[in-house]
Amino acid sequence: RIVHAAAIVSVLPSLAAPSHVTRVNIGGTLNVLEAMRLFEVERAVHISSEEVYGAFRREPADEEHPVAPTAPYGISKVASEQLGRFYRTVYRTDFINVRTSWVYGPGFPRQRIPRTLIEAALAGRPLHLPRSGDARIDHTYLDDCVTGILLALDHASHPFDVYNVASGEGRTIAEMVALVQELIPGADLSVGPGPYWYDDRLVAPPKGALDVGRAKAVLGYQPEYDLRRGLAAYIEWYRRGQPSPRI
Repeated sequence: RIVHAAAIVSVLPSLAAPSHVTRVNIGGTLNVLEAMRLFEVERAVHISSEEVYGAFRREPADEEHPVAPTAPYGISKVASEQLGRFYRTVYRTDFINVRTSWVYGPGFPRQRIPRTLIEAALAGRPLHLPRSGDARIDHTYLDDCVTGILLALDHASHPFDVYNVASGEGRTIAEMVALVQELIPGADLSVGPGPYWYDDRLVAPPKGALDVGRAKAVLGYQPEYDLRRGLAAYIEWYRRGQPSPRI
């Protein structure tokens, strides 16, 4: 069994080079599926994204929510999921999709909140985000994400081929900033109002909480970290000198 996490990740690279990102992400998934078919690999868990939903039409968004991604990254994830369904139907390849949402925590490599907020606060640097404070997002702590992936990988059989793995709560970026200020007294942080912008060309669609009921019922998934507890654990990891994350 394998975890298929290989991709060019996030919306921003897909805005800069849409043809490259779609070619790598979709072609890479097709390569994985072909290798599974040829070598009779039992199962793959594909790391998908809440980006597939586009603008949330209801909240919490469950797995039956319409998919309408707004950027090439999300489009590549929908295409990868659909390729997996084709192989599952025709070749009986067990290809399971886990839709994650704004994962954060020890070792996270990308320069994105809350990493940027925590690093600035611990270094005593001011950080003032001009906008995005009203954006509501399901922020998922790394340990919960890994737990959900392993549950999907190890489950005996799957009645569904897609599961949301997230915290199950939507919190605004303004709330996140306030929590970091609470956990790191004296942190000079602020965020202006408005939606989240990927860059100056594209505003992020309205989001919110993901419904994790299916993963709970089928896989026994139970998120352990709300945003406050996750941020506290992340900050403690920094204060301990950034040891190697637990795998």
